[in-house]
Amino acid sequence: MVLLTSSAISVILSSGVVCTFTFLLFLSGYTLQQQTVRSLQAALQTPITERTRLRPVPEPQFDIVDDIVPEVVTSSSQATNWLESAETVLGSSSDESGNDEATVEDITYFPPGLRLAYVLSVTDPADVCSAVLFAKHHRASSRLPVLQTNIIFLYPSDWEMSMKPAHIQTLRLLLHSEHEYSVLLHPVPISKVWTGVDTESQLLSELARGAWPYDRLMYLRVPGLLTNTARLDDALLTSYTIPSTLKSDWTKLKAPGRRSTSEALHPDILLWAQGRGLMSPEADMKHSLAVKASDISADDGGDGASVDQAAYVIFDWDEFDLGRSGEVDRNRGIYAKFQHDTRAMCEGTDLLG
Repeated sequence: MVLLTSSAISVILSSGVVCTFTFLLFLSGYTLQQQTVRSLQAALQTPITERTRLRPVPEPQFDIVDDIVPEVVTSSSQATNWLESAETVLGSSSDESGNDEATVEDITYFPPGLRLAYVLSVTDPADVCSAVLFAKHHRASSRLPVLQTNIIFLYPSDWEMSMKPAHIQTLRLLLHSEHEYSVLLHPVPISKVWTGVDTESQLLSELARGAWPYDRLMYLRVPGLLTNTARLDDALLTSYTIPSTLKSDWTKLKAPGRRSTSEALHPDILLWAQGRGLMSPEADMKHSLAVKASDISADDGGDGASVDQAAYVIFDWDEFDLGRSGEVDRNRGIYAKFQHDTRAMCEGTDLLG
């Protein structure tokens, strides 16, 4: 028989308490680990459209009757009855810019299951002013169904952890566009060890490797100004509804080489097609969709591009530093309009200096 002293009993009790709490701590840690693993697995299996938002956005509510969408409200506040027809007619529309050519002359039908999207990459905080302006103009003038036509913003994911005032203001505008214009936010991790690969190229590479749940995506470089919504929508839509246009107007994008030009490394416009990947526009298609503001001439019959010939005008912030925005006569005031509209969009911030 062993006699236990009070000190021995104290040691036994202390050891028991320590072992019990150690076991409970291990058990709680193991439980949290399993929950984290399950959450990560669920996130990886979730489509991009659901997991890339900074926070969830309530979807417009509508009733489903016999698996047919009865009504879709477009951005122009006009409803199309889907019970009477399984297809929506993409009619003519006029832009806020007052362009008389902003119409779709050929009647094109919108299949109910078609998913389209526009993608803009925000590489600099100032770019968000132009990107949000695009979303505002497109939602106000497009006749495509909002529920089937998304606008996606790509931006560096490290902005979400930054405490810089410019990044905080940018995220506020991104969140505003998410709720005001139903924009999808897609943060992209940016590697600091890729030698010679800038942020814009890394954002653009997301288009090639993303498992996008869309039939067609159209990438547009920012900063830019939307001048003809109907023409841009028509090019995106007909690339699906009329297969021959995809072959005649777009060509497979070639991988840029070491000696590639800046335009090849930073394309102005691209099309992503399901099963085909990234494609660049042929010369005629590109001239009808996107022009550089620096190439615009007041003389429509000259060698310079005309603002009436394109649906989207692309700018360079450096051009404003050079004073080109004051050349109103030569470029028909396109710089002045862009500068006015972007400053109005980012009013109250320091993003544009």
